[in-house]
Amino acid sequence: MKTDRRDAAKLARCHRSGDLTSVWVPDKNHEALRDLVRRRETAFQDRHRARQRFGKFLLRHGDEFRLPVECGCFFTAIRASSAITLPLPIAPKTIAAGQAEQIGMNG
Repeated sequence: MKTDRRDAAKLARCHRSGDLTSVWVPDKNHEALRDLVRRRETAFQDRHRARQRFGKFLLRHGDEFRLPVECGCFFTAIRASSAITLPLPIAPKTIAAGQAEQIGMNG
């Protein structure tokens, strides 16, 4: 017996017993919304990873700045300005300032 015939027989049995559920194919608007949600989530994840990398970069170069606990926000304009005041060679300092601007640490 061929696989197609077996599959058809199994599907027929499942249909008779009510084990199959209906499927909804989303239209273009729903697909666009799903795509937007996926891209938004990816952007948040990318931003989080960029902040993690930037924080580790600052720690590697001697940044010991910590905000008070009640602030609740590690990345602020104060944090970005502390990155600019680190004693680094000019090129890494410029890169650090640019990254702070890109990932929204400028307040």
